[in-house]
Amino acid sequence: MPYSKEIGNLLLPPRIVEALKKAKLNTCKSVLTLSDLELSKQTKLSQRDVYAVKQAVSQEVLPRSFITAYKLQLPECPPDLVIRKLSSGCPMLDQFLRGGLLMRGVTEIAGESASGKTQFCLQLSLQAQLPEYIGGLNAAVAYICTEDSFPSKRLQQLIQGIKKNKPHEASKINFSDQIYISQIGDVESMWKCVKVTLPNLLRLKKVKLIIIDSVAALFRCEYDLNQIAQRAHDLQTLGHLLHKIALDFGAVVICINQVSAVVDQGGRSNVQEKIVPSLGLAWSNLVTTRVMLSRTSYVYKETTTQLKVYLPVRKLQVLYAPNLPPNHTYFVVTPDCVRGISLDENCS
Repeated sequence: MPYSKEIGNLLLPPRIVEALKKAKLNTCKSVLTLSDLELSKQTKLSQRDVYAVKQAVSQEVLPRSFITAYKLQLPECPPDLVIRKLSSGCPMLDQFLRGGLLMRGVTEIAGESASGKTQFCLQLSLQAQLPEYIGGLNAAVAYICTEDSFPSKRLQQLIQGIKKNKPHEASKINFSDQIYISQIGDVESMWKCVKVTLPNLLRLKKVKLIIIDSVAALFRCEYDLNQIAQRAHDLQTLGHLLHKIALDFGAVVICINQVSAVVDQGGRSNVQEKIVPSLGLAWSNLVTTRVMLSRTSYVYKETTTQLKVYLPVRKLQVLYAPNLPPNHTYFVVTPDCVRGISLDENCS
């Protein structure tokens, strides 16, 4: 990363480099965290020299000047400015998501039990391993389980489905061997994973998708009512660490979240129960994209060559995202995959 580049490699006079090293300012990051006055005091350099240091560091960290919006659309757009997305694995859902899930920040997939959260993330785990030209990342996956054990049997079903639906691209991929699983049972283990184990894995392996299933499980049960402030602080710490991992390693970070029921009192005679993602405002402010999955009363009739299958219809709703308006669509979970549907199509 440019931030970690050593000062000695920059185009600066030897006396300035020596002054920086004497002050133990050995990287670009250590210089950028100081104001001009602090830098001058620690290095005893003149104002002109400090300006030269800041210029050299800035050019190293941000080597290019401005780029026009038009150039962002061209094939020769710099790779680090291309807005990349991870396909959902379904053309209809990708159309709704305008290409897939944004590879920036932290994406939350919230929903009640049996709404399809884990099913959707398992499909993303397979899609991430496919080539980039069909919406994949050509990379491995880190899957962190905090509740149930990893659903290996269901994964094998989806693997057979993706090999059937995309035989050319999927035939040479050993999907199971590219999903690294960690089972975590308490907050302490989560800190060790996010601070040490996960970054080490990302340095050793080409992992570009990280899934935490789920983030609410640990933070709901390990804090008492008198520890609300501490829980909010720990959630913010976790969020910042995940954002840093996403930025440093160019990875997609997806957190599955549970939901809670809150009472919405519009008046004495108008008391309603509202379903919202868990963990409150402290966590909501750290999420870049929030998607909610839910069950519906609709049933989808799928006709195969031998029999008719009735599948529960589920709803995918974008609550907020930097690139999407609030909207919703519908999907079903089949033995082979998760795919979008239209309510006008075989639904009752």
